[in-house]
Amino acid sequence: MRRRSRVVLIMIIGNFIFTFIGFYAKLSLSYWGLLAHAIWTISVIGALYIYIIIDNFLGMESTPAGGATDGTLSATVIMLITSLPMLCLFFMGFFSLYLASKMETEITERKNKESGNITDAE
Repeated sequence: MRRRSRVVLIMIIGNFIFTFIGFYAKLSLSYWGLLAHAIWTISVIGALYIYIIIDNFLGMESTPAGGATDGTLSATVIMLITSLPMLCLFFMGFFSLYLASKMETEITERKNKESGNITDAE
């Protein structure tokens, strides 16, 4: 566990930073902030979540956490339940990417309208 503690600490700090970037970007509709948040959450958090799932299923244990057999959950189930917030952040990355895509479309349409390439049909 010691060898992964630095990686986990970096992930936690990065998650806080990019969550605040994403929150601010959504409030101010910052295109680059949304893009940065989407890239972090989809690539880094998504890769870590997939790693957790693969690691848990390859090292799946049928014994509950702590070795007790009195109806407690297994270590794999506990790890999957506690990693659900990361799954939600992963899905928020897709939402940020969708919002950034819609913003880019809107910005392009406004530029085309200002330059006279598109006329109003109304």
